[in-house]
Amino acid sequence: MEQQAGLFDSHHESETPSAGDGICPSEEHFDSTATATYQRWRSNIAAAASRKTTTLDLFSQLKDLLRHVPPFRAPHSSNFSLLEGTALQIKCLSEWKTTNDLDCKARWKSMDHYQVIGICNPIMYEYTNSSETQAWREMAAVQPSLATNFMLAWTYILSCRWVEILQESGGQAELWQCEKMSAHTFWNIILNHGWRATFTRNSKTYYAPWSLSKTESDNIDNLVSVKPDSRLALETLGNVCASDEMRRQSLALLVSVLVMIDPMEPGIIKLPKPGPSPEPTARTHLPFTRPFNEILPQLDRCITLICSLHSVLSLLSAVFFDPTIPSNLVGAQMTGLMEAISEIKDDHHTLVSALSAQCPRVALLWPTAICSGKLDDILASAGEGTPPLSLPVATWTGTLQSFIQVSYPPVNLEKGKLLRASEFALTWCTSPKINAPFTPSPPFGISVDENLNIETRKHLRHDHRLIAYRMFWILESGDRLPGLGTQVVVHSPEVQIVEKPPALIGKRYHCIDNPAGASENATSNLFYWFQNLEDGGLWLGMTPDGGPEERRALNHQWISGFSSDDEPFSGSQASSEGAFDKVPVELWLNN
Repeated sequence: MEQQAGLFDSHHESETPSAGDGICPSEEHFDSTATATYQRWRSNIAAAASRKTTTLDLFSQLKDLLRHVPPFRAPHSSNFSLLEGTALQIKCLSEWKTTNDLDCKARWKSMDHYQVIGICNPIMYEYTNSSETQAWREMAAVQPSLATNFMLAWTYILSCRWVEILQESGGQAELWQCEKMSAHTFWNIILNHGWRATFTRNSKTYYAPWSLSKTESDNIDNLVSVKPDSRLALETLGNVCASDEMRRQSLALLVSVLVMIDPMEPGIIKLPKPGPSPEPTARTHLPFTRPFNEILPQLDRCITLICSLHSVLSLLSAVFFDPTIPSNLVGAQMTGLMEAISEIKDDHHTLVSALSAQCPRVALLWPTAICSGKLDDILASAGEGTPPLSLPVATWTGTLQSFIQVSYPPVNLEKGKLLRASEFALTWCTSPKINAPFTPSPPFGISVDENLNIETRKHLRHDHRLIAYRMFWILESGDRLPGLGTQVVVHSPEVQIVEKPPALIGKRYHCIDNPAGASENATSNLFYWFQNLEDGGLWLGMTPDGGPEERRALNHQWISGFSSDDEPFSGSQASSEGAFDKVPVELWLNN
């Protein structure tokens, strides 16, 4: 009888993956982790199915999500520190206070990042089919014929505010329209694309990051420059939303702009075919009503969130992050999770309820994510072990996206040892300008104090963890413009890594083709990040006895990131055992 292939079967040399080799989990370990995750999610889904459907207070949830997001501010245009390419990006700096120890010389951790402030071409959109249109009615509780109308209206309002901010900073930003905006021309301008918002730098024109178009060609020759008025535009939209239900639907489409538009990976957006636009009320200058009287101050925060790279995708992916699961078991976790979700994938209401319960702060984002078909992409990236991750966005919104945000107390550890997750996090906290690893999950295993990086070892007694946060816009001079008025207090929850899951009778699930792939991808990315830190390198003590076992661990495909079929880097030296050495410590170990 032909034997079934195992999860980690390989035809390579001994340093390649093998179940239970000390780095890859055993198949029993893998299956029991998948089963434990499946059972936990099935329990969550059962609880979600029993809950009554409630209408979200969208505005309160949106304000809560945006509370600590820095309002979009632009330094004077001549002083921008900009990155030009497929998009125009402004340089930012995030800083986290990581210790209260006054003797520590690395109390603040800095990290550069960028925000998109202009794109080279508007984002294309097309109309959905009837079944996709129905999803808007069922999930977002939005009348499909109004969805596109309201979404385009919000892109116009955001563009007015974007131009105002850039003009206030001295930038060459313009709002172009086919006619003057009023209550009677509002929908004609918006639905016929009779407007564009642009920013010019070095003779090159960029568009507002949420600009949408039905055609590839974009001609503004017939438009004239007008003074933007975001308040008037918002008031006009408020005047056509005569009922609480209409106002709720309008807000749902502002949330949809946040979810559906990614300036760096636009693709083609699908929207319902627009219907007749709601007419303005008889009085065209009604006083602002909630939420429109309170939404104007939030527009600047919405702009920052949209402009931050992969911001909303990282928030949605955070639902699947489990800080207790080490990187070598991510594949098992995602296998059980995706199996549970696949059983209710067509029951959208239960699915949204279950996902929202995992991370209530981002609950308002899920209806649009389901309507727009983003769930498959989000699951696919999470299933690869390295989903979108943004520590600044995670800090602004109070969501967990990385093991860096978590404290792992040393429970039952011998003196002189610490969890490798703590070592990696400590190294990040005390290494200037280093970005966070792409892998959200913590590394597995234990490190020895005496084998740590010398700089890292100096900080062992400083109790480094994320405590507070501040953010700056960066000028070409290097000067910093504060992005937040006050520091944001950061909470670092304490959790324990589950190295050994409960002894369950594991089941082999088949919802993903390569169940070990996520673990390999997560682990190799994480360890490659650590090995290539400045003054970093590999710890010793990967195995108890060192020697040949030590070398095999260091050359393991999940650690080195290369299989025995890969070509070496140009200029690198191969050891006598055929390993490709990437750092000085590894060279020393292999010779």
